[in-house]
Formats: sequence, C-alpha cells, structure tokens
Amino acid sequence: ALVLGLNGYVAATGDYKTRNDIENFFHSKMDGNGWKIKPTESDHSILGYALLDAHFIDHSKYRKAMDETYQMILSLKGADGTVAYKMHNSDYRFVDTIGFICPFLVNYGLKFNIPEAVNLAIKQITEYQKYGMMDNENIPCHTYNVYTKIPTGLFGWGRGIGWFVIGLIDSWKALSNEHPHNKVLEDMIIKTARSVLKLQHEKG
Repeated sequence: ALVLGLNGYVAATGDYKTRNDIENFFHSKMDGNGWKIKPTESDHSILGYALLDAHFIDHSKYRKAMDETYQMILSLKGADGTVAYKMHNSDYRFVDTIGFICPFLVNYGLKFNIPEAVNLAIKQITEYQKYGMMDNENIPCHTYNVYTKIPTGLFGWGRGIGWFVIGLIDSWKALSNEHPHNKVLEDMIIKTARSVLKLQHEKG
C-alpha cells in the first residue's frame, strides 16, 4: 500500500528518483522464478497490484511473479466460486478480501488478457454485495457464511468499509467505460457513498 502511494506521487510529479527506487524495490523482490518469497495469503496480492499500478514498469518482465500471485488466489477459491481470506476460514468470506485481491485480479486480467481473472474479481464483489450488506444501507459486515449466506460480525466496521471501497473503486477505475461490468460497479460505488456519508462526523 505504501508503494501504491509512491506510484501516485510519481504520477503527479514525475519524480525520477522515486520512480527508480520503486523499480529497484520490485527488482530486489524477484529472481528468475518469480517472487523470491512466494505469496501464500490473500493480502499478499496487494504487492502484485502495486507492481501492476506502476505504469512506468514493463510488467512483462514480471509475468512469472504475477502468475504466481494469481495461482495463489485461485488456491483459495471455494466451491461457491469466491475466494477465502485464509484457507482455515474457508466457510466465511471476509470483506477485507475485496480490497486485497480484486484490484490485482482486474488489472492482471486486463494486462495479460485473462478475462477469468476479471470475472473472479467481479464475482467476489457482487457476491459480497448480495450477502454481506445491511438491509437498508450499503454498509458491509465483517464476514458472511458461504453456506447459510448469513452476515456475521460487525456492520459499519471502519476498516472493513475501507477495504470494501478500495476494492470497489480501484477495480472500477481499471475498467473501460465500455466494459460490461463498469456500470455495475459504478452503481455500487454511488450506493455505498450515499450510505457512508450518512455516518460521516461533522469534522470529516
């Protein structure tokens, strides 16, 4: 996530030194077989997303590492077609996972022409929209059970809302206006914003 912030800084300023530092950072994490330390958990996907978000990098050089991240995500996929947060919590879907994996999946799928990756991200988001939200507001709970479809844990957990919104907006941002999933995500963003703004304190 820090690298994502630095990518934004480079995009805004063109700072060559920071750009070079980011490239050197990713180079240090790789060898001829992809990642030196292999991704094993869903939150490891964020580093892959940060790499794909660095538009000044030749992503084809890191294809093996991106494929490894994608395969790790697929290893966490359940019978319902969505991805678990961790294998030992496979009966539940955590809202955190929307932010962890979906921006990576959409960007990876578009970059390397793997529509199944994009579709997996959209399914992860839309299933959470279906089963993990308050009845009257578009506010996510912490988890839902994949078998009962019952939401569990806190509604309105601030960090959970943050992960949901990051996953939703960064996935939408990567899609072209003509993409069939663009409008679906856009409508969810508007609905979520209207619900969240009701909870905003006077000081912001």
